[in-house]
Amino acid sequence: PAPLRSRFGSGLFPGNSVSMPPIPNRDRKGAGLPPPTKIVHPFPATRTRINASNKPMPAIRLLALLFALTASLLAQMSWTSSQVVDFVRKSAKSSPDKDLAEYLKKVTLTERLTDEALDNCIKAGAGPRARAALIALVEQSSALPAPPKPASASSPGLSVSKPATGPPPPSEEVQTQVLEKVTEYARNYIKGLPNFTCAQVTKRYFDPSNAEAYKLQDTVLERLSYLDGEESYKVISVNNTPTSKGHWELGGTTSAGEFGTDMKVLFSPQTHTEFKWNRWITWHGRRTHEFAYQVRQENSSWTIEYEKTQHTVPGYKGFVYVDRELNMIMRITRESEGIPVDFPIQNVKQITTYDFKKIGDSEQEFLVPVDSLITSKNGRAMVKNETAFRLYNKYGATATLKFGDIEETPEPVKPPIKKQD
Repeated sequence: PAPLRSRFGSGLFPGNSVSMPPIPNRDRKGAGLPPPTKIVHPFPATRTRINASNKPMPAIRLLALLFALTASLLAQMSWTSSQVVDFVRKSAKSSPDKDLAEYLKKVTLTERLTDEALDNCIKAGAGPRARAALIALVEQSSALPAPPKPASASSPGLSVSKPATGPPPPSEEVQTQVLEKVTEYARNYIKGLPNFTCAQVTKRYFDPSNAEAYKLQDTVLERLSYLDGEESYKVISVNNTPTSKGHWELGGTTSAGEFGTDMKVLFSPQTHTEFKWNRWITWHGRRTHEFAYQVRQENSSWTIEYEKTQHTVPGYKGFVYVDRELNMIMRITRESEGIPVDFPIQNVKQITTYDFKKIGDSEQEFLVPVDSLITSKNGRAMVKNETAFRLYNKYGATATLKFGDIEETPEPVKPPIKKQD
């Protein structure tokens, strides 16, 4: 497979784009997986270059949040997983998404924020910015102790429909069967994709303090075209101002290749990816396999570039989330391993979420990326790209893209159609 590339320069990571072949029948069984990523990170070694035309971060208004918080939550910033869920439930409907996200960024967890807790927060109405902040909390707290098991389903905290013991893990035979089905789809994914276009909106953030106090640097609107297995980008505007710059001329962090390459490489025999069933989780109300994976450095083709002058090929690890009924990938995480300590860019992480979408007026639905989050570090500086993929359309359809055409809030993730009995 062609090598994966991630370039870092003087900016921020843009998002990833992925789409899946059509769902052949009502139960959509046999559809597929997400694809790869090319990351470009643009921070100079000795300075951070920020576009002077970028709009400043709007002032944070927390008044609505204060009304939603209880006195006990206001008195502390070290929270348990259940306190985060309660806070989001009380605040999501009445507070602006950006205010909720800013407050969540200040939280220090005393225990792991589980995927179930994240799912409960999303169901409570967390918007795209709050979701990104919550996903960051999940990653940051992954090494912390698990939250205590509730005494009963009616106890406060996370809602639990069954005792915390949960269902037993699938047999090794079933685990092997699931991986075989997912692998077959990933390797044939590109062949099944139609030609299409979509809007790619990337919000790029920067924090020079290493405190996750991110400030929005710019918002990039692009038209992404996918034609015969190749993707291309046309930059429409930056901060709602038209520009003639190309995708790789934007500066900051940029990425590409989400529509097939990453997944194909991950499941390629040449990559020798090591998979291991990890646990059951609930993803958007559905039982989901969580598979841990690792790609060793000697088998990796993921290239990270810095300022077009330096590059490294790290190993990487992460999780693949597979719907139990459909055997389809709904989320993928990736985290770099083995980057040399003297390389400017460190700790590159990525999370890509997928959902079913129609392309144009077609009645067929495809599993495509809807959101992507990429983070990295350059010394004490931290970079974050939040990318949304919207307005999927048939290739060749003529339309003028404007920010007003694209909703900031992602459409609610609808669960795939269940198999008919």
